[in-house]
Amino acid sequence: MSGDATVLFTADSAAGVSTDEITADNILTFTDDGSLDPAELTVDVGEPFGVQGAEGAEITSVLVGCASSQLVYAGEVSGFVITDAGSFPIVDELDGAELGLITAE
Repeated sequence: MSGDATVLFTADSAAGVSTDEITADNILTFTDDGSLDPAELTVDVGEPFGVQGAEGAEITSVLVGCASSQLVYAGEVSGFVITDAGSFPIVDELDGAELGLITAE
């Protein structure tokens, strides 16, 4: 792992950032089997991306790199921004499983 990941916002928060700022191509979605689709994503440094909970799923929590975790609710998008270039694992905080990889260039 290289670089530092920083969670700057939750996409659906009152902080002025909306899911409209996250393009559909930059959303990793939980599938019914608990994996992410796609499992790997590349974004530009500073470009928002999101993790979306599966419809009807239980609440989970994900970590991106060494950033603070964020809750992911069924059908909703939690947003992240990485401020430094590098590759960062996406981990299910509840069971420690590595789910995917986000790369910021």
